Amino acid sequence: MAEKQRILAIGDKGIAAGMYPDALIDAAILKPRHGQNGYDAVVAYLVLNKVHSSKAAKTIGMWKEAVRPGGSLHIFTPSLEWAAAQILSETPSNALHMHLYGGDVPNNYMSGYRMMDLRILCELNQLAVVYARVGTYQIANGEEIFECDTNYVMAIKPKKEETA
Repeated sequence: MAEKQRILAIGDKGIAAGMYPDALIDAAILKPRHGQNGYDAVVAYLVLNKVHSSKAAKTIGMWKEAVRPGGSLHIFTPSLEWAAAQILSETPSNALHMHLYGGDVPNNYMSGYRMMDLRILCELNQLAVVYARVGTYQIANGEEIFECDTNYVMAIKPKKEETA
């Protein structure tokens, strides 16, 4: 029987929001328990944009520590490329403000990232980006629901080198 995969999801609900608001920075909460090899995957959904850009590399490094060697880190962020296209558009989406700033909650979104930024941040943490795509997510502005683009990268933590 195959071993059950261990996945840690970090997002607007659960660990990053109400239960452990400092989980974005405090890796002690994310680290596997004694004797565990780490999570097979860590998924950070629309979270990195809530971290100041000066702490982004450190935050990704802490998420990496929670991943087992050979495991994956999945990062989703609102797309700055989509926002730029909307800003330059004759008819920008009504979701643009929410996409960039997270609405009326003060300090909700602190940073924005291009796909290239996500790749660089992963590489700075010795993570190999194996998949990078643009997708969509839904955002509500009042009672209307809009689709906006999200950047997604999947990066792999290197396996530990075997000692001879």
